[in-house]
Amino acid sequence: MFICDREKDLLPAWARFVRGVIECPLLQPTASRESIHQDDNFDLVRQALEIQLSEALRDLARDDTPTWRKVVRGHSDIIISWAVSDKDFFDKVEDIVTFRTTRGPLSLPEYLKLSGGGLYYVTRELGSLQEQILAEGRDVPAIEAVWVCVTPFLERYALKHPDVNLVQLDGEAQQLLRPAQESAFAPLLAHYREQGTRVTVSVFKPAEMPAIFLYPHGADLAREAESSMRAGDLPGPLAGLVNEYIERRFGDREELAGMLHLNASSPLIRRLAEPSVSPATRAASLTLIHQFARLFAGRMLSAQDAVSAFAAVTQAMQGLVGP
Repeated sequence: MFICDREKDLLPAWARFVRGVIECPLLQPTASRESIHQDDNFDLVRQALEIQLSEALRDLARDDTPTWRKVVRGHSDIIISWAVSDKDFFDKVEDIVTFRTTRGPLSLPEYLKLSGGGLYYVTRELGSLQEQILAEGRDVPAIEAVWVCVTPFLERYALKHPDVNLVQLDGEAQQLLRPAQESAFAPLLAHYREQGTRVTVSVFKPAEMPAIFLYPHGADLAREAESSMRAGDLPGPLAGLVNEYIERRFGDREELAGMLHLNASSPLIRRLAEPSVSPATRAASLTLIHQFARLFAGRMLSAQDAVSAFAAVTQAMQGLVGP
C-alpha cells in the first residue's frame, strides 16, 4: 500500500537532501490512509534510517571519493551541521566541504593557501562590510558565516590545527589594524573630537581607503533594543533585562556609536594633516570622509566597489587640497 510521499519527519534532520522509497511493515497508516502514525515504531524506523544513511555515506567516502565530493559540495550547509556534532564525520569532510567567501566557494585547504594560514570570517552576509574590505586589503578572502553551524565548524578546525589563526572580522576587525602615532594627525583628531566623533588613527590596507567606520560586535542589536526601550515598545521587566545586558556587554554606551579609524597610510589623510591646508578646506574634507565612511558601513556594495568609490572621492578632494 502506498501511503504518502514527502514524509520529511521520517528522515534525520541532516538528511533533507535524501530521496528514496521506504518499505517497512512497522509503519502504520492513519485511518484516512493519507499519512503515518508517529508512534514508537515511527521513532525506531527513523533511528534505523539514520544508521543506514550514515553507514552508506561513510562507505561512499571510503570507496567513491569523486561522488562523495559531489555530495558534500552540493549540500554543504547540511554536511557542515552534521559534521559539527559528529567528530568522525568531521574528520572525513573537513578538507572537502566548501564555504562561501569573497572569492567564491572554497574548501579550507584552498582558503588557507590564499590567506597564509588564517581563517577570516564574518557572521553577516557578505556585502559592503568594511571588515571585508580590510580582509581583501590584506589580500585575504573573507568567509561568510551566516549559517549558524559555520562558526562552530571553523572553531573545531582551528582547534584541531593549532597553526591556524581564527579571526572574526565583524566586531574584531581591529586585529587587522595597526596603531599609528596620533601626534602627526592632531588637527584631524581635534576636528572630529570637537564634533563628538570617536576617532583614532590606524594603519591598514588598502591605502585608497582614507577612513573606515567600525562598530563593536552586537552593536546593531543593542542600538535597536535601546530604540525600542525609548519608544516604550518593551514591557518594563523586559526593558530592564535588556538595559542590564547592554551595560554588562558594552559598559560605555559611547562604544555603541562606533569608531572612526583614519588611515595613516592614506596620502589624502597625510596631506590633510599638513599645516599648509586651510582650516576650511580641512573641515569640509574631513566631514565628507566621515560621511562616506559611515555610508560604506551599511551599504550593500562589494569591497571592490567601495574601494573604487572612495578612491574617486579621494581624487576629487586632492584637487581641492592640492598635491
